[in-house]
Amino acid sequence: EKGRAFIPVQAAVPPPLEQWDMGDPRKIVPATDPAWTYGGTFQPLMNSHHQMMGMLANGEGEATLVFEGTAIAVVGHHRGNGGRADVFIDGAKVGEIDQFTVENTNDNDLFHAYDLPDGRHELKIVPRLDAE
Repeated sequence: EKGRAFIPVQAAVPPPLEQWDMGDPRKIVPATDPAWTYGGTFQPLMNSHHQMMGMLANGEGEATLVFEGTAIAVVGHHRGNGGRADVFIDGAKVGEIDQFTVENTNDNDLFHAYDLPDGRHELKIVPRLDAE
């Protein structure tokens, strides 16, 4: 009939279930751990719980961590006056940290990388001069 659509009855077909497992952390490495090395003017800003709250650098410094595994997460605090940094793994730029956040929000994941080849890797964080 004119103006009517006819849709045939169809059997429901569920979509494939895709699950992702990031794995279990092998180790937590606080910013005060000697596994981290700091060069130039880079200085981690720590709170009373030894958590990195930020970083001081005038564009001439870096933080480096050599780690074993298939993934890494850099955890810290976003802030209203947060800065930015480039992130390198094994010498290749893989992303950036943008530590800025607006008021009344929270996020602790500064950077993460998964699905790395199992083995030894070098993470390097190089602060930038641009910020929000």
